[in-house]
Amino acid sequence: MLFVFSCVIIKKSINILIILPNMKNKNNFLRGFTVIELIVVIAIIAVLATIVTANVMTYVTKGKNTAIKANMANLLTYGGLYLTNDEGNENYDTFCDAGGKAQEFIDEIQNVNGNRSVVCADNEDNWCVTAYLIPVGVVAKNEDPVYCIDSTGVKKEGIHDTLYCDSTLCN
Repeated sequence: MLFVFSCVIIKKSINILIILPNMKNKNNFLRGFTVIELIVVIAIIAVLATIVTANVMTYVTKGKNTAIKANMANLLTYGGLYLTNDEGNENYDTFCDAGGKAQEFIDEIQNVNGNRSVVCADNEDNWCVTAYLIPVGVVAKNEDPVYCIDSTGVKKEGIHDTLYCDSTLCN
């Protein structure tokens, strides 16, 4: 019985092998793709890749801006503790000095925003920090986004020409 069954399978396999070449010639099933079809597929893939890349770059930029704002928030927290720590600070005169903890936050902000300017101003009573954000999309000249924090707890986002440290407060 097993021998008969295997002979039937072999016979059917041979029939399939014989039929396939005939199908190839009659119906053009195994002909392949034309050059035009390949070019159309490649063009569609290129358009989709462009759209995806643009969206990904937008999200990367928004992520960097979030990192800048997070570092500014940490700097604001540090500024609130500046007079109460054990370093003996009696006023904000040395808040922005190079080599201090505030400078570490500023350096990190500059690393994220591509070494664009971060302004830190201080006097005895107050301090203020303004940092450039990375523009998302097309931005007109002189309309770069900035983020400003100061010793009064203000956090503002605006445009470079309209938001800056006025003396030592965000204006």
